[in-house]
Amino acid sequence: MALEIECKIYISNATEIQRILAQRAIRVKPRVFEQNVLYDTPDREFATNDIVLRLRQDEQTRLTYKGPMTVGANGIRQRLELETSVGDFSILDAILRHLGFARGMTYEKYRTTYQWPTLPDAEIVLDELPFGNFLEIEGVPTTIETILADLGLGAVPIIPRSYIALFKRVCEHYQLPFTDLTFANFAGCEIDPAIFHES
Repeated sequence: MALEIECKIYISNATEIQRILAQRAIRVKPRVFEQNVLYDTPDREFATNDIVLRLRQDEQTRLTYKGPMTVGANGIRQRLELETSVGDFSILDAILRHLGFARGMTYEKYRTTYQWPTLPDAEIVLDELPFGNFLEIEGVPTTIETILADLGLGAVPIIPRSYIALFKRVCEHYQLPFTDLTFANFAGCEIDPAIFHES
């Protein structure tokens, strides 16, 4: 069993955080494009119960299950995550659909992955999404808090929501007609980052 413990913060200046990470962290994976597809039962049982079934394509293909999320008082999120590398993306997509799962939203991002030299068990990722840039840190809560402080980000508000939840909020606020979080859909859109911190 694998427990995902992480926090997410919005990054207003991606160039500056990239500079800081290049100086202070170790890049373990270069910037890579991700395509993610979500699946659900026909009656949307997964979405209703905060469950994620995802097929991801980046430098490999991976199938992921995520259980319901809990959020601590500090904004750090925790949930069961089970993930495995699989073969052909299109074949897995067909298998899931033949098993009765409905293909849901697609979301895209670029991700660069780092480690902190003194805390190698933690993972730091810089995610560039169609509506903004975010930093995610995965590790035990004390490690997360240490890295945020070392990066000078200890006072930046933690976002307790998933990218999917943020996308739904953005779409509702701006009355956007599309259902996929893609760079093509958001071309020309200006998103006020204050929306990510609204309760």
